[in-house]
Amino acid sequence: MRTTADTIDAQNRAFLGKMGSGRVNLHKALTGSSGGGTGLTGKLLLTFTGSPSLPGVGTVPPEDIVQYDLATGQWSVYFDGSDVGLAGYTIDGLARFGSGALLISTAQPGTLAGLGGGPAGTAFDDSDILLFSPTTLGATTAGTGGFYFDGSDVGLDQ
Repeated sequence: MRTTADTIDAQNRAFLGKMGSGRVNLHKALTGSSGGGTGLTGKLLLTFTGSPSLPGVGTVPPEDIVQYDLATGQWSVYFDGSDVGLAGYTIDGLARFGSGALLISTAQPGTLAGLGGGPAGTAFDDSDILLFSPTTLGATTAGTGGFYFDGSDVGLDQ
């Protein structure tokens, strides 16, 4: 985040170089650019806590991510969580990097085969954020996963 912050030196000349790195630019931090470049212009990524039925997709379980195209009004499966071991979990937080990698939080604790980088091997809880780097997305999802943020490091597991 430090390298993608917007400088505020011009607005605070009396404090030049004393205000840290500047104002956080979350869009720039997540996409690697100051505008566009995400590849999802005009599209929304959504998850659901229930299992709604959507036109063109059918029933969407809570471990899946769907995409809605604002221009065409079409729904599609963007991420099939059951393909990567998330069957039965509810995705309750989601972000997408410009590279296509996904940050995912779940409502329940559990274990995920192949998950690396965490404090308890393949175990995670609802305070953690997982990183998924896809090789394929859609109805057949594949890729690798790891920890992005361990909530227990900052006391969020209590």
